[in-house]
Amino acid sequence: MDTNTPYFELVKAVFPNAKILTDRFHIVQQITRALNQLRIKTMNNFQKTEPTKYQRLKRFWKLLLKHASDLNSSNCRYDRSFRRPMTQKAIVDEILSYNEQLARAYETCQLLPYHFKHKDIHNFFDTINSLDQRLPQCLFKKLNFLNKYKLGIHCALITGDSNDALEGTR
Repeated sequence: MDTNTPYFELVKAVFPNAKILTDRFHIVQQITRALNQLRIKTMNNFQKTEPTKYQRLKRFWKLLLKHASDLNSSNCRYDRSFRRPMTQKAIVDEILSYNEQLARAYETCQLLPYHFKHKDIHNFFDTINSLDQRLPQCLFKKLNFLNKYKLGIHCALITGDSNDALEGTR
């Protein structure tokens, strides 16, 4: 089910005995949006002071959202913004070195999909409930939002039911 609060409350009122599954797409979307919003905030802080960092954060946004295990760490390609051959992993490492909060957020946002993919509900919520206090408030708020749907997320992980094909996440 969608994470829209009025929709959630309506379903609970109309179908009081229904087992509600939180849609996997919306869980992953919440995590990636949180990281992407922090990337944009960080990027905008560099816009006037360090335009090279700004351009790199803007250009390589997809690499930051990609799972670390999917990043290419062996094939170097020349990149004009770095003026040297770089792997995807090296680019991400360089970009994360620009801002400590972004690096911490990246680590957290890599852990959550990992636990989710491996259906490890305990570590998924342990990660959310033990977020680093040095993370920005906007990220805290977005990730803690998932606690509101803990039961639905738990049901989504233990059952095979999903609308992945409709959402395009299969």
